Amino acid sequence: WTASLTTFASPNLASAIGERAPLLGAALASFNDEFNAGLVNPHLKDFFAKTPLTDEEASRYEGYKAAFVIDKGDTVRTFCKCVVEDADIFKKLPGFKKSTFKAFAYGGCDSPLCDQLIFAYERP
Repeated sequence: WTASLTTFASPNLASAIGERAPLLGAALASFNDEFNAGLVNPHLKDFFAKTPLTDEEASRYEGYKAAFVIDKGDTVRTFCKCVVEDADIFKKLPGFKKSTFKAFAYGGCDSPLCDQLIFAYERP
């Protein structure tokens, strides 16, 4: 089964949408950023309840978390990048959250399938 949009969409889907329907592409990207910021919000959920962080990891994570402001995209990206690039913390992040964190960290656009409201159809 697929975990997120990028695990089944063709590699050129985003560029095709951007070329053929730039306003739709911008709307989807904006929706993605706003909606998914809630999915990575460290102030609402303990991502490490099942796999606790060590004291040292927790200290680093608290530093990353302190900078997170949900309506400021640059802080969301910075938080996600810090988590993704901290191997000890990232490996303890639940698997279903990893693609969303990676997408934010590196400026991508990805959505968990269970949270998608619109499915795109691509003709061959």
